[in-house]
Amino acid sequence: MRSEARLMIATLTAVTFSSSAWAGDKEEDGGKEDVRVEFRATGEEGEITLHEHAGSAQVQTVVSTSNGTAFGTGVVDAYDPLCTAPCETEVAPGTRRLALSLGKGTPVEPENFVRIEGPSRLEGEYTSYAGMRLAGWLTMLGSAGVGTYLMLSSIGADETCDSSGYCTESFDSTRLYAGAGVMLAGGIVGLVLSGKSDEAEIRVVPMSTATTDGSYKSASVQELVLPTGGAISGQF
Repeated sequence: MRSEARLMIATLTAVTFSSSAWAGDKEEDGGKEDVRVEFRATGEEGEITLHEHAGSAQVQTVVSTSNGTAFGTGVVDAYDPLCTAPCETEVAPGTRRLALSLGKGTPVEPENFVRIEGPSRLEGEYTSYAGMRLAGWLTMLGSAGVGTYLMLSSIGADETCDSSGYCTESFDSTRLYAGAGVMLAGGIVGLVLSGKSDEAEIRVVPMSTATTDGSYKSASVQELVLPTGGAISGQF
């Protein structure tokens, strides 16, 4: 009883927090002023919020039992919410570690950092795999139930009687192996599906200088002035 009680105790021994991002998360901007960015998001229905990595906390735990002591460490990332699409905000120029969240969910970072040189439009795409994870849990539960039924029903499935009328029960090996196979296959498939994480992608579209009405024009749209005074615009 004493060992079971001690097993449930996890002691938080050390927590450190850095208000700045990890080394390499941010690049020195040379004192440049923050730049204006427009944020638009697609992919999932619901509020998609843009975040910036603010720092990380390292947590160390100790679990003590009668058989010994186990140590563990982990890292928890912290994010500052910037705005919820569609919106405008300001960020410091340079290489940024940005992330997206759906609703009140956990921020998800894209594979690469985001480089912002000046006024830009950020196009975020959030892909949720919540349905796949739910399917994984249902697959594991269903395969466990079916497999258990097949294995239990294999007990005493075959009965053999001799000439004196004495009967013995035996396992149905086919049903037993089938149940074990269902549990194993379903567990593997369910584990893979339930462990699928959401994905985020952020594309940067540079913008040119502000127009007279305060809006920004995409740098990919250029105007060519003809000698006759006319103008033609094209998308490159």
